[in-house]
This record gives sequence, C-alpha cells and structure tokens, in this order.
Amino acid sequence: MVKLKVFKPPKKLSFYVRKIFLISTSEVTKYKQTVLISPFTYFSLVPHKPPTPFVDNKKVPVTQKLYFTGPYVKKKIYLEYNGKIDHLAFELTPVGLYSLFHYSPSNLIDRLINLNELISSERYFKLKNKLMQCENILKQKRVVEDFFTEQLKNALPIPHYAQNALEIFENHKGYLPIRHVLENINIGDRQFRRKFKEITGLNPKTYGELLNAHFIINYIQNKDYKSIEDLAYNSDFYDVAHFCHRFKQITGFKPTAFINDSETDFAKLVYSVL
Repeated sequence: MVKLKVFKPPKKLSFYVRKIFLISTSEVTKYKQTVLISPFTYFSLVPHKPPTPFVDNKKVPVTQKLYFTGPYVKKKIYLEYNGKIDHLAFELTPVGLYSLFHYSPSNLIDRLINLNELISSERYFKLKNKLMQCENILKQKRVVEDFFTEQLKNALPIPHYAQNALEIFENHKGYLPIRHVLENINIGDRQFRRKFKEITGLNPKTYGELLNAHFIINYIQNKDYKSIEDLAYNSDFYDVAHFCHRFKQITGFKPTAFINDSETDFAKLVYSVL
C-alpha cells in the first residue's frame, strides 16, 4: 500500500516552500501514477530507485537521486515506481527556485534538472554525505531543510510588484483577467510579463489557469461540493459548460472522469493540502 504524509515547512522556509510530502511503501511494489498539471516546481529526494517519468509516452531517464522538476503544463505525464518507494518532495512556492537557486523555472517546463547542476560540487557531495549518514527518510528531510536554510543567505529578492501579483492570483484562485492584476501593481505590462515569467517560469495567463485548476482539484479531493454545478460555482465559474470545457482543456480530463480516475489518486491527495 502506498502511503502519503504531508508536512508543513519550517517557518523560516515558508516563503520558499509550500509543503513537503513523503510517498512511501513498506515493501517492494510496482506503481503508476499520473502527474497533474501544476504551476509549481518540486525538489525530490529518492534514496532508493528513482521513479521513471514518462512525458507523452517518452521515457525520461533519472540519473540522480536529488533533482528539481516542474512546472508541469503537459497533460500526459506519469511516473512508474518499481521497487521500494521512499520519495520525499518539496513543493516550492512560485518564487522558491528562482530566489534560492538563481534559476528560472522557465528552463524546467515538463522536465527535470539534477541538483548538482545548480550548486558547486563541494556542496553537492557534502549534502550527499550527510544524507547517507541518516538512519531514515525523516532525518534526511531535516538535512534537506537545513540545506535549503543555507540557501537563504544568497536568496534573490523578489520585486514587490511580482509578489503583489502572486498574492492577487492566490486570493482570486487564479481566475481573473490579467488586466485586473496590472491595475493593482505599479509596473508596465511588458516589464511585468517578462519578470513574472523569469520568476515563475510561466506567463501570467498560464500561471493563473494552472493555479485555478489547482484550487478546483483541492475542492474535489476535500469534497467541498455537492454537484458539478456546485463545483463550478465554487471555482468562480458562472457557466457549467464553460467550466467543464476549461477543466478538460487544462487537465485533459472531464470533471467526472477525473474524479473517478484511480491513477490520479496520489496527485489529488497532494493537491488536497494547500
């Protein structure tokens, strides 16, 4: 049986890490799970055999046990696990990767990059040695948290207008025209779009759509609705047909099919904690 534990990040990391989750099994298993679209990036630690990602049915080799992935915009991505599962993942905030590692998520759309490509060899091997000395995955989690805390020393500042825009998106569940965002920040359209994509990896429109889907999936998993109509209205849609069309356009699923699809169970559990 695959188990999922979700942890809140240490307070000092909360600006850069949304949540931490651990997927694990007590025995060797074969397991396949769909990876849902997401506007966020993820840092993974896989002590045993890493899962094999497939993007549009094409195998993507994972050569290291410490790597970043996302954002995810494609609809056909899934992971295959074959062996004992211990997968620790840090879901970063929209500014996490850019600020802590000086790297734009725009280079990571639907792909991965190993940690050793973003930090010095000396720091990488020091981290690996610390992780190898840990008795279990929870102690390894604390080592990674300490590593992220070290990154704070050289964190890039985020412009106020970009942070304000992200808060506006969050407050409106991602569902609002970009002009409404621009009306509330003191910056020109072109400069805003360029910097926003540099920081989050996505243009504002795509980011808003994926964030809105994120909230909808949260409603679904937490059963905060009584019908598809109720789900549409809770998600700020006033037309059910439009809601169903947009949901399928973004996720690749009709709402009812998504709710009943077992290969999205893990992702729905992850999304249920915002």
